Amino acid sequence: MDTIAPETPTLNAVTSTTNILPQILSGTKDTNSSILINDAEIISVNSSVNWSYSYNLTEGNNNISITSRDAVGNESFTISATIEYDPNIYVDAGNTTGIEDGTKTHPFDTVTEGLIAVSSGKSVIVAAGTYNEQLLVNKSIILQGAEKESTIISGLEYTGNLITIEADGVKISGFKIDGISDTDVGIYSDSSTSIEISENIIQSHQDSGILYHSASNDYPSGVYVYNNDICFNSKNGIKVTGEGSGIIESNTINKNTNGIRAYNNASLEIKHNNITDNTS
Repeated sequence: MDTIAPETPTLNAVTSTTNILPQILSGTKDTNSSILINDAEIISVNSSVNWSYSYNLTEGNNNISITSRDAVGNESFTISATIEYDPNIYVDAGNTTGIEDGTKTHPFDTVTEGLIAVSSGKSVIVAAGTYNEQLLVNKSIILQGAEKESTIISGLEYTGNLITIEADGVKISGFKIDGISDTDVGIYSDSSTSIEISENIIQSHQDSGILYHSASNDYPSGVYVYNNDICFNSKNGIKVTGEGSGIIESNTINKNTNGIRAYNNASLEIKHNNITDNTS
């Protein structure tokens, strides 16, 4: 009776951390043997000495054990690997290596690239730096800056809206959103729901720091603006138009023309804000 086990299969180099699904695992094996991953046969016995398999990772660390088995059941020793899957996208203006894939190791160098690459329900995490970009957020994501004093979205030489939201379920936090007196609006949203804007500095826009239309009747289906510094905007700190309501809470709103302007049946819950030195 044959009791000689196959040689331990090989596994070609894998990337950890990765944001790519599925992960292609490949390597070599003995002829007339199968491949098992975590005790499940994923490639049946065959004569090839090469193997390849598309493996779906789960978020976090994935511990992978690979063995080979021949037709009579003899099984090889195990080769193991750990692959971290992080579906969030990372951005760092300081990445000058020329290698970018949106991972922690090789972040994109523009926020726009991150917004294009990220999947709905995940985060774009932005390192400190200055990003001279006009942004469109059209997925339900979290856009997270490192810290509002040091992570700057700059509107230099742009017009219109610096950040436009065209999706429900968006959170924006941790940025200085600075129009440099060029852009019209810092953050603009029209009819999107479940929007959170928090822990930002929003300043120096020609019209409004935040402008949103037709908010839903209450949060979480409406808009929640809290713990922001909204200042030096030529017309309005926050402008709300259209039916519906939102919560504006614990913001510092100063040195705008109007602190908060609401009309066309907008109904707001405004509480615990510091509203001073607005000229209107």
